[in-house]
Amino acid sequence: MSQSLNNKDFQKLQAQWYDKLKKTGFEDAEQSNGALKCWSATKFKDTSRVKAKEEYFRLAGHFLH
Repeated sequence: MSQSLNNKDFQKLQAQWYDKLKKTGFEDAEQSNGALKCWSATKFKDTSRVKAKEEYFRLAGHFLH
């Protein structure tokens, strides 16, 4: 498998597809090493819904104790 990824023809074809994707506005979620650029938990952490839920459980915990 790694031989085919290092193949010049594959790399050329991959570059063509990445160029087409870039022109359409596609933004890859992964880095070149395969790791995600941004974890979903960090992307949605600052939303008001999550903050409201955190506040709810904080207050519920105080009420319980």
